[in-house]
Amino acid sequence: MERTKDYLSKENTNCVKGIFAVSILLHHIAQFNPVELPYYVHILVQSMGYLSVSVFFFFSGYGLSLQYHKNKDYLKQFLRHRVLSLYGKYLFIMLLYLLFFLCIGRRFTAAEIFRSAVLYPTFVTNGWFFFSILLMYLIFYIVYRLAKTPRMQTVGILAGTALYCAAGIFLKWSYWIYISVWAFPAGIIWQMRKEKIDTYAKNIGHWWTGLTVSGILFAVTYVLAHTFRLPEACYMTVRAVSAVCFVIFLMWLCMKIPVRCRVTAFIGKYSLYIYTMQGMILYGLTNCTDIRKPWVYCLIAVPGTLILAVIVQNLQNKAKTLRISGRNMYKKR
Repeated sequence: MERTKDYLSKENTNCVKGIFAVSILLHHIAQFNPVELPYYVHILVQSMGYLSVSVFFFFSGYGLSLQYHKNKDYLKQFLRHRVLSLYGKYLFIMLLYLLFFLCIGRRFTAAEIFRSAVLYPTFVTNGWFFFSILLMYLIFYIVYRLAKTPRMQTVGILAGTALYCAAGIFLKWSYWIYISVWAFPAGIIWQMRKEKIDTYAKNIGHWWTGLTVSGILFAVTYVLAHTFRLPEACYMTVRAVSAVCFVIFLMWLCMKIPVRCRVTAFIGKYSLYIYTMQGMILYGLTNCTDIRKPWVYCLIAVPGTLILAVIVQNLQNKAKTLRISGRNMYKKR
């Protein structure tokens, strides 16, 4: 079994993103339109959410670390190109949600709109992801500004993530805001050690060892979290560990089994908007129609969400192009 040339290439990661974007959508469809399922199937569907999100956190951390090591001046424009750019996308999506909710009769106070604009609590479905990823971006920026050696950067990003989770527990944030976030530093560390990991995995025996160990760790932590009644702190910790183990197992798997599918690659390009715009479709179907049959609900929700995501991303891209063109024209004057 030969190793995939670049299992973390843009093409491959888009395919993986596409799979887990659909996975999260199905997870939320099951919440908006609940149906009776066998117990273990129900547990699997419910856990698809935090496991899928952990994949996106991993890719985000990996991508930031890769860009930093390619270009040491990466941090100079980081706040503008990464943080403000993502926040701008969030504000655009928030405006669309505000208009949508107003159209279906839901009203907001000025205070609620302001709180949503500063990210938490937000009325944007799955808007917490923007809150989390922007905070992790800022932690990355601060750590990499201060720490100059790989060891200190690793310690710093782990400490920053721990502080983030501690703040979430102290401030009583919803648990899903900090359960999957440990995959972000895992992605950074994987990128920093990728050359050594890939060299180790060239030996098929070593690859099987990595795959088996990560698979067993995921299985054990997953079963512990979803079978036994654990104290809350222990439960949250075990779920966080299971999320990281799941992504690591997935990476070992992707080394030898490339994910190449035009459909999932296409979906992966719009994964952020599929994740954040699905709320409009699901709210609309649940509150504005009488559709309750699961298969009919899915047949409308899945393509409807994809179409909306494509439209919104293209609108935002056009707005960005117009803004850049306007800025360039102003500079020429």
